[in-house]
Amino acid sequence: IAESEHSLPEGAKLFVARHGIMGVIRGDLLEIRREKKELLRLRKTPSMAFGSTRYELCSDEDYRCVEETIRRYEIGHILINGGNGSAAAALRLQHRLDADGVNCAVLVIPKTVDNDVAGIDHAPGFPSAARHVVISVSELIRDMWSYETDLIMAVEVMGRNTGFLAAASLAAGETGPAPDLIYVPERIFDPERFVRDVREVVSRKGKCFAVIPEGVKTASGKYLFEDTTVNKGKDPSINMGGITGYLSTLLRKHFTCKIRCIDLGLMQRCAAHDASPVDREEAEMLMFTERQANAILDMRLVKLIGLEIEALEKEYAETQKQIERYRLLLDDHDEMAKLLISELDEMKKAYGRERRTLLTDAEEIVIEEKKVEEEEVVFLLDRFGYAKLLDVSVYEKNKEAADADNKYVFRIMNTDKVALFTDIGKMHTIKVLDVPMKKLRDKGVPIDNLSNYETAKEELLYAGPLAEVVKSEFFFVTEKGFVKRTSGAEFVSSVRTIQSTKLQEGDRLILVSPDDHMEYAVLMSSDGCFLKFALLEASELKKTAVGVKGMTLSAGSTVKHAYLLENAREFTIDYHGSRLSLNRLKTAKRGGKGTKSRK
Repeated sequence: IAESEHSLPEGAKLFVARHGIMGVIRGDLLEIRREKKELLRLRKTPSMAFGSTRYELCSDEDYRCVEETIRRYEIGHILINGGNGSAAAALRLQHRLDADGVNCAVLVIPKTVDNDVAGIDHAPGFPSAARHVVISVSELIRDMWSYETDLIMAVEVMGRNTGFLAAASLAAGETGPAPDLIYVPERIFDPERFVRDVREVVSRKGKCFAVIPEGVKTASGKYLFEDTTVNKGKDPSINMGGITGYLSTLLRKHFTCKIRCIDLGLMQRCAAHDASPVDREEAEMLMFTERQANAILDMRLVKLIGLEIEALEKEYAETQKQIERYRLLLDDHDEMAKLLISELDEMKKAYGRERRTLLTDAEEIVIEEKKVEEEEVVFLLDRFGYAKLLDVSVYEKNKEAADADNKYVFRIMNTDKVALFTDIGKMHTIKVLDVPMKKLRDKGVPIDNLSNYETAKEELLYAGPLAEVVKSEFFFVTEKGFVKRTSGAEFVSSVRTIQSTKLQEGDRLILVSPDDHMEYAVLMSSDGCFLKFALLEASELKKTAVGVKGMTLSAGSTVKHAYLLENAREFTIDYHGSRLSLNRLKTAKRGGKGTKSRK
């Protein structure tokens, strides 16, 4: 605009307000001197050369100050550079000036990295921000794949209400790998769904790259940066654009692999070195001709370049109605079904026609499922919860390495199921046919993906073939000292998850183990007391029973460990740096307090 000196009337002055509307309120204006050298420097100056603000005109005093500045400097036109918020503020300002009889036209120059200005195909500023995002994401993905270890990268980009910048990251795929997951503010962000999405990608690829805008909201309508457990500022506006900490905390809670959460930050909007050629060209195209300059002087905002505010307001109101309609459809399955039926009826009326083929000798089709050839395999589950199968011959050749690298290793028929007992009193099952057959050094599949087991909510205490479980008897011990014996036949079920025992509120299991051939149980409390009693003293009860008192605990104490002993076999544990033989403990009655062992 400043370079268009020849097109401005003689004696006309061009001012800029320091920090936007705040400068107008305060009367803090600078006159632009049209020195060619200085103007050329502006083309390559990053960020906002004259400052910016998020302040909104809100009081009569604000408008009074603006009108005073207009009169003092004899301003006839105000050009506001910004996004949708700036456009709305310009409209309110124009209405107020008209109502107060102030002869001043307000013009909006759209420019926002969010690309959220209605009525235009794109906002200047967005191409440069998108270019920076695409280049940065492309480089980060290549860096991620330079590591052979499992790795999760989550990148935060700008975008308060729209996902254009996040969606732009997909263009990284034009020259190499693209992001695995992209989220946008237009869709509800479900943290649990996000974790599941990441877990699924990592299980397939060993790595995951996700792009998340700052403006995503949860189902409650809150931004992620409003979570003050991560962002310490009590006022959410202080934390705007700060979801990286939240994402890092969320991912580290559910994954043990390397995690990198990166905020592309302010460089998205001020990286002049990455400016898009499109933005540079469009900025220079704003040079006004004499005819355009006169048009600005003669026209008000509502007439400028055919922009009809009333039409935009009508379009906005219609869009809001559509949004409410879509929300109703998403929340109400019956409404969704009615819509689908009506659309199918319309398609039937438009394209439906009588059958042109004739069905003859129609008989019921019976498809018999192919029978699986029964064979024995080896099930392996490592300490990170990844499961796989090995051929028996492969396992026998590498038995020592397989046993050392995995927490649970056992032979099982491929037609059987794997039983998983957890600390919250559940038993999950996995069909062996659902577990992939792998090579010895191949990574398995998380058991979370094969069953209803949830790593974040429960701990695995025992795993074994279901066919063996139903033939055995199991011994249960809880943290509050309850014990019982339960027949494995109790765990026969066709569903994937059942309750293995009943727990009191706040209690959890610390031991689930087959007790065949075992003679004694030893319970160790958190305050160092040991109680050894005959296993048969624990009642045999149904899976729906809590159990009987195994150990009387002092206030604040819990059962920390539990062990099963065969009288003929020595069983020792490390206790305060010394080896302690549990077989040598004195046998007592079930339900006692136990005795403290010397260190």
